[in-house]
Amino acid sequence: MSLEEAEKYETGFLYVRSPFESRKEEEDFITKEIERVAKAKNIDLNIYHAKEDTSKA
Repeated sequence: MSLEEAEKYETGFLYVRSPFESRKEEEDFITKEIERVAKAKNIDLNIYHAKEDTSKA
C-alpha cells in the first residue's frame, strides 16, 4: 500500500492482513474481533490484504 492509498483513510481504522497463509487462522480471529469492536463503536473499518512479504525491502 502506498502512502497515497493510506492517506485515503483519514478517519476510522485500517488493518493490513498478513500475506502468509500460515497466519490465516490468527488473521481471521483478529479480523473478526476488530470488525466486532468497530461495529459496536461505529468506527469505519478498512481491511487491506497484503499481497506479498515486504519486510525484506
